[in-house]
Amino acid sequence: FEEHLIRGLNDMAELGTAIFMGPMSKPKRPTKWCKDAKGNWGRALRYKAAPPDVVLDDQGQPTKTVFRPEVRRLDPFTVYPDPLCTNAKDLTECIERSVVTEYHLGELRNDPTYYAPAIEQILEKHAGDWTPEMWEIDVEEGASITNKSFERWILKNYWGFMSGQKLKDNGVTIPNGMETQFLLVNLVVVGGKTIRATVSNREPAVIPFHFVPYRMVTGRIWGKSVPKQIEDSQAIFNASERAKMDNAGLSVGPMGWFDISLISSTCDPTKLHPLKMFPVESMEGLSQPPVGFFQPRSNVPEMNAIQDAVKWHIQKCS
Repeated sequence: FEEHLIRGLNDMAELGTAIFMGPMSKPKRPTKWCKDAKGNWGRALRYKAAPPDVVLDDQGQPTKTVFRPEVRRLDPFTVYPDPLCTNAKDLTECIERSVVTEYHLGELRNDPTYYAPAIEQILEKHAGDWTPEMWEIDVEEGASITNKSFERWILKNYWGFMSGQKLKDNGVTIPNGMETQFLLVNLVVVGGKTIRATVSNREPAVIPFHFVPYRMVTGRIWGKSVPKQIEDSQAIFNASERAKMDNAGLSVGPMGWFDISLISSTCDPTKLHPLKMFPVESMEGLSQPPVGFFQPRSNVPEMNAIQDAVKWHIQKCS
């Protein structure tokens, strides 16, 4: 859970919204190596002090399946909520998109809640339907994938509310007398085939998707990320830094001017060095110096003051 939480917090800061799914009741995974009654080594559940509702055998293993709540973080790029929903609490349907391989589908056959014959039909084709999305192209190129669809399928995990009669007409088992009610269902579709269709017994009947925004935005289910909040401040900071560097280059030393009609042709006024002399053609009627210098004004203090004010806003948002 700690790993999913850390990745979710990172999504909140960078993308604006963290998405978690759960809690789901999952069988507790084997945690320790131990010997069974025949002396064979294997991974199993072992307790020094078992929970009150768990009975252990002589080997210290539970006599029944032990379940635990499981929460996992979802990639925000793979979650598609109801586009008309403006509040996560009012969410009525949501789809999670994921890419699965032949191995993943094979594992699902062992789950009694999945329809194994439909999975067998998908695997017999040996041709997937996965087409990489925009954010998956870099992964595809990095892995040197040449065949974009071979043995990779798009799995759509749908949670939403459907009428009991509609579910019954499509062969889904529903509780008696619930034909006129809207029931929370979980549908899993791969390759155009439904491999799972179950009515959820969650209480209360709410979709198990949790949207956690970094900063809430009125009328939107998606939050506002740190980069988005400081976008204007970052632009101001960058512009002031460029202006400061340009001004620093101009004000590093004095600039000058000269009257080319008064300076001797033997002198190049553009080449400067210490103690340089500027010969003139004639001093007669000379009303102003033929050469002059001035120091450009430095704007660095003003730019620093702007950046300090912008830094405060950036630090406040992050």
